[in-house]
Amino acid sequence: MKDLEIRIRLNEINCLDKTLQNSKMEILKEIAPELRCELETDCTELDDSYICHHYTFNISVDSNIFRWTELTFPIHEGHCSVFDELEKNKLILSSETMSDAQIIIYYEINNGIEKHIHSGRIRKQEVVSKWGRGHIWKHKPEHVPVIYEDAGSLRMRFFKNPKPEQTYEFLRQKAEC
Repeated sequence: MKDLEIRIRLNEINCLDKTLQNSKMEILKEIAPELRCELETDCTELDDSYICHHYTFNISVDSNIFRWTELTFPIHEGHCSVFDELEKNKLILSSETMSDAQIIIYYEINNGIEKHIHSGRIRKQEVVSKWGRGHIWKHKPEHVPVIYEDAGSLRMRFFKNPKPEQTYEFLRQKAEC
C-alpha cells in the first residue's frame, strides 16, 4: 500500500470514535504490513481540546497553559504561529536531520508562507504525536493522517529543543498574559 493511501486510511481511523480507533488500526496493519503505528497513550478519557502541541511541549491538562489554549496556541487559518515565536526566540532550533532533533513540525505552504499544522515528539527515529481529538500514536514520520499534508505533499521540519524548561516557561507566560 502506498504512503498516501495509508495516510488516507489513517485519517479515516482518526475520525472514528476514540473507542474504535485502536482495533481499526490493528486491522489496517494487517492489510498494510509496512505501517508502523502503535498506540502510545489511550486518550479516551482525555479532554478533547488537548491537542498535539500540548503533547509536544509536555503541557498537562490541569495547567493554566492548557486552560488558555487559544492564547498559547492561537490558530489562524489552520496555522499555529507560536512556533514562529519559539524559533525567533531560539527556544527551538532548526535541525537538518531527525536523528538529532526532539520535535517535528508538519506544515503547509500557503501564499509562500509556512503554516504549522501538526507537531510531535521524536523518539528513537519515530514520531510520537497526538492526532486531533484522537489518541497519541508512535509512528513513522510519513504515517500521519492525510489532513496533515499540503496538497498531496507531506512537509515536515525537525527541531532541537535545547531548553525545554525555558520553552515551557515561555508558553506559560504567553498563556497568562
